Formats: sequence, structure tokens, C-alpha cells
Amino acid sequence: MLRSIAASGVLKSFQLLSGILISIVLANALGPGAYGNFALASAVMLALAIPVDQSFRQLVTRTIAQGQKRQGPSLAFLQEIKKLASFYGLLVAIPLALCCFFLHLQTGSPVYGMLSVASLSSLLIAFIAIYSSVLRGEGRIAASLAPEALFFPLLFMSLAVLFSSKSELSGLGSVVLQFVCYGVTAILVYLMSRACIQKLAAQPSGTNVPAWKRSWMHITLVMIVTFLEAQLGIFILGLFSSAESVAGFRIALAFSQVPIFFAYICNYALGPKAARLLQGKVPGDVTVFLRPWIILSALFALVSSAVLVLYSEAIVGRLYGPEFTATAVTPLQILVAAQFVKTLFGPILLISLMNGYERLVLKSQILSIGINLVVISFTLNEFGAGSAAFAAAMGTVVGVLVLSWLMWKSTGVNVSVYSAIRVRS
Repeated sequence: MLRSIAASGVLKSFQLLSGILISIVLANALGPGAYGNFALASAVMLALAIPVDQSFRQLVTRTIAQGQKRQGPSLAFLQEIKKLASFYGLLVAIPLALCCFFLHLQTGSPVYGMLSVASLSSLLIAFIAIYSSVLRGEGRIAASLAPEALFFPLLFMSLAVLFSSKSELSGLGSVVLQFVCYGVTAILVYLMSRACIQKLAAQPSGTNVPAWKRSWMHITLVMIVTFLEAQLGIFILGLFSSAESVAGFRIALAFSQVPIFFAYICNYALGPKAARLLQGKVPGDVTVFLRPWIILSALFALVSSAVLVLYSEAIVGRLYGPEFTATAVTPLQILVAAQFVKTLFGPILLISLMNGYERLVLKSQILSIGINLVVISFTLNEFGAGSAAFAAAMGTVVGVLVLSWLMWKSTGVNVSVYSAIRVRS
């Protein structure tokens, strides 16, 4: 377990750092306007991929991990998942890419060209999610992370630096580079997962197709709302504000991941274990098992949040340039504070999803997105990116509070920092 956490920690550290470095390279090469358009296209890409990205990751990991304790999922289960991804491509990703491409030809707007390529990238993300989740479900944590956390950012950053140094990088070019990197990464993760797929082929069928499809729909709804909770600001700003505001909000989102970074790497490594955590029906055992990671995650969040809030203006000005400070500093401070509060409730989202409580998560997230929409609707014109950040922060805090209460009421599980400190091992 410690080895898995250490491996995921190293890889996720690199992914977080390289993600920030990539944003710095692109922001300086493209400028606030073009970088804002790139951020909008990336957000659309991730939104389109929700049904076949995060939903697949949760479902495939959980199914394979639970199958190690009983009659395992057969290769037929994986084939069904891949068929679903293919249908998604034929019905959603490819038609949308073609529509945006024709609009790009008619209007000459680079935004439509970027959206066209981003739509195709979402299909590649689907297959990356499937094969990396096979590796993760089999307990190969480092192998599941390496293509996306190490190979993809290295390749993308190298190409971005190469083209930006020659002054040949545009917003559309950046999205094309991203698409190429996703394609190469998809091939790599497929090759890495072939041995695990062969292992699945030898197992008898133990997966009920209607059951996993119902779970997939529930998880997809949860992931859509979760995504909107964080990314809604980008879409609203893109529609009703300036590209510069989108760029500032995107920078703030990138740095807001720092406080929850340690919690994230622990959750990634503990995910397969969490899929079996509540089967013993002893809620206290869950908190005892997670106690050190809950406390360490909160301490890391406290220190990193304090540094980011106190030195946010210097960090943004030094790394991105003074033209970004007006739109990025305040949103960064607000989002960082919200993420610190989130860590105080522990890995409640992980425990909920990995043990089949998608409906409880959905209830809390619907409330969260509702608060987000109400707040941003009344404050956008006056505060811009700061309004989007405050709305996202309110939604995050209320959502995790409600989910914690629902899980405690339904299962007796409490994985908050307060509970971790009080529980006896």
C-alpha cells in the first residue's frame, strides 16, 4: 500500500507540476485572449468526455477490483464498455467535430477549429480511461498512472516549447498538439494493458450487464455535475465575459489543485481497496484504515493553501506576467480556500462512489450546482472571474458538507478530519 501511494505520489507530483508548466508556456506564447480560447476548448473537450472518461474510470476500476474477491468480470464486460465508447464516438464526438469544422470553414473563426479538434480528442480520452482503469483495477497503480501523468505531459510540454520557441504556436495549433499527444498516449496505455486484458479473458463471466449500465448512468450524472461544479465558471465566462477572464479563471483552477494534491494521490492508490471497504459493514473500520491519510492530507492542504493565498499575486505575476494578475489572483485565493475546506471532510466522494452510493453523491451535487448557478447569475456582471470562483467555492463546500451528512446518515461512515482525530485504532 505504501509503495502504491509513493508511486502515485511521484507520478501525480510530476503531472501537477508539468500541468502548471504547460499552462505557463501556453499562456506566455499565446497571450491572454488565445490562451482563454484554448482553455474554453479544453473545457469543452473534458465535458464531452465525461460519460466515457471519469465514469469509465470509476466503473471499470470498481468492477475489476471487486472481481478479485469473487467471480471476476470477463472480457465480455470490457468489450461492452468499448462498444459504448465507440457508439459515443459515432453519435457524439465525430458529428460534433464535423459541425464545428464546417463552421470553422464558413466563419474563419479559430475557436470553431479548436472545438472540432477537441471533440475528437474526447474520443481518445475514452480509450485511455478504459485501459488505464484495467491496470488500476488489477492493482498496477504506477503503470496505470505513467502514460497520463508522465508520458503525455512530457510529450505535450516538449512539443509546446519547441513550437513556441519558433513563434509558430497558435491556439488552434495547441489543440492539435494536444490531440496528437492523446493519440500516442492511447496507443501506449493499450500496449501496457494487454497482459491484464488477457487475464480477464480467462475469467468466467460474473458481471450483470443491466446492473453495470445502471451504475454507469448514475456515475455519469455524478461526474457531469462534479465537472460543472468546477468548470461552470469557464463556460459562463466564455459566453458572457471576456477571453481574458476565462484565462484567469483557468490559471486559478490549475493552482487550486495543489491543496488537494496529497489527498488525491492517496485516494488514487486507495481506490481499489475502497471498493471493498464497506463490505464488512463496520463503519468505524473505514475511518481507522484511512485515519493517517486523512490527517496528513489536511495538514498538507493547510500549509499549501496558506502559501498560495499569501503569495498568489507574486506567483501569478512572476510565472504568467502582470497582465494575468487582475483576473487570476482573486479567483485563485477563493478556490484554494474552498479546496482546503473540502479536505476537512476526508475522502468522502471516493468512499461513496467506490461503494455504489452514486445516488447520494448525485443528490449533494445537484444542490451544489444549483447554488453555483444562483450565485454566479447574480454576481457575474460585477465581479467577473472572481464571481465564478466564489460560486464554485460555495458549491464545493455545500456539496461536500451535504454528502458527508448523507453518508453518515445512511451508512454510519464519517471520514472527516474531526472523526479521524477522535477515532481509536
